[in-house]
Amino acid sequence: MAHSGAFAEERLRSFSVAASTLLVWDILLTLDKEVDMVWKADWNLMKVLYLFQRYLPIVDTIFLNLQSQLGENLGAAECLRLYSASGWLMFFGFALSEVILTLRAWAVWNRERRLTIILVVLWVMVWGPIAAFIAHFIRSIIIGPPPYAGYRGCFVYDANTSLFLCFLLLTVWNIVVFGLMAVVGIRIRAWSSKSKLFQLIYRDGAIYYLYVFAFSALNVIAIVTFRSGYQFTLTSLERCLHSVLASRVLLNLRICAREDSSWSERLTEFVMSENPPDETSNSD
Repeated sequence: MAHSGAFAEERLRSFSVAASTLLVWDILLTLDKEVDMVWKADWNLMKVLYLFQRYLPIVDTIFLNLQSQLGENLGAAECLRLYSASGWLMFFGFALSEVILTLRAWAVWNRERRLTIILVVLWVMVWGPIAAFIAHFIRSIIIGPPPYAGYRGCFVYDANTSLFLCFLLLTVWNIVVFGLMAVVGIRIRAWSSKSKLFQLIYRDGAIYYLYVFAFSALNVIAIVTFRSGYQFTLTSLERCLHSVLASRVLLNLRICAREDSSWSERLTEFVMSENPPDETSNSD
């Protein structure tokens, strides 16, 4: 039984390494654009949100998570500290990435006052329970003795599956935000527009939300149905994917806005008219 659990931990490490590789590779791919579009820009809320959610996975996924899986001679107390720190940092990272994606949807609704209140209330209703479920999950972790001599990392003997409720709520939130984008997109016929900006905001945005929704749904399925030891296989991968997609949203918008000076480059200042902009002036 212990060796079976150890084998599962090995598979989990492989996915964590893959997630870390994805994150680092994307950072390297976009570093030149990021320096130009973000680092050189004036300091504001969006820049702070971007930088925190972009680089926080380096701490929670690459450093803390891999340390808990690959570290040597780790005691139970140290393992619990690592899991607690990485768990809460992942929570804040997910939340910050979702703030960026949500602000994008809020912006296309012209920052409507009523919607602002609704989103704040829904945010508390969704992310408050997520925090509670994460705390419940972290408290349930039981660290067992190494299953064999020379075993690296922390051997998780048992933990509850309340984490699936976090991803279930995250899935619900993604559906809500995607719905907000879809309503405006249909109203102004954005999907048929030749405007590069509208295609970026709506068509590409739909693809981003599809990815996020799919991984959240897969995580729920994995945690509920996979056998013991394999439930959290996709968690690190979704964590890094969330950061990558949210970062791409802001970078691509700023690149497109720079090409068309009539659009504001700050994410929350995109104000949509009832009709798409002149397509002849924005077509390829």
